[in-house]
Amino acid sequence: MELAAGGYVVEGSDISSGMVAVARNSARDRGLDVRFHECSFQTADTIPGSFDVVLAMFAALGYLTHFADFELTLRNVAQKMAPGGIFIFDVWNGAAVLPQYSPHKVRHEADDKRKVERVSRTTLDEIAQQAVVKFEFRVEYADGTVKHFSENHHVRFYFPQEMVDLLTALGFEVLLRCPFMQPEKAVSKDDWNMTYVVRKMSDRPTAAHQSQ
Repeated sequence: MELAAGGYVVEGSDISSGMVAVARNSARDRGLDVRFHECSFQTADTIPGSFDVVLAMFAALGYLTHFADFELTLRNVAQKMAPGGIFIFDVWNGAAVLPQYSPHKVRHEADDKRKVERVSRTTLDEIAQQAVVKFEFRVEYADGTVKHFSENHHVRFYFPQEMVDLLTALGFEVLLRCPFMQPEKAVSKDDWNMTYVVRKMSDRPTAAHQSQ
């Protein structure tokens, strides 16, 4: 929405039909011309056209816990990228996750409509480089109504050089690696989310183009 509001021509996709409906309603309410697709990463090759920039933010790729799905996603992204296009994504940094994760954590948020308590319980599989985060929510509304619900998140984390090697093996060149939303900084072992900006190696400018 923010990119569209800033004048960019954008399209969005999500695996959840419910979230796509929310996004369409939000775009309509804001008077934004955004096309949405109901696709997973694994079926994104069915989205028509090509794009100068492909974004997959907020550790979305981490939910692909099997390499086959990760590989298919990268191939689909490559297929959707225009010549010279770039792919921007972020993933959890294993160097930060292993020492920093909290087995049990409680967070509270509130506004004039509701109070929310979120309890998270996290377990790690250090060998498979995966985390299972179980969220339990308690939402108390202004009228006294209370709702409870839970979510399970299964996320893969990566190490900085491991991701570079995977991208290279799948035909991508890393243009930038940085902490999430901090392109001016280099990734450190303490940065939980690390962002990569990459492009297809076949789209690398030739010497003739570089000299122009």
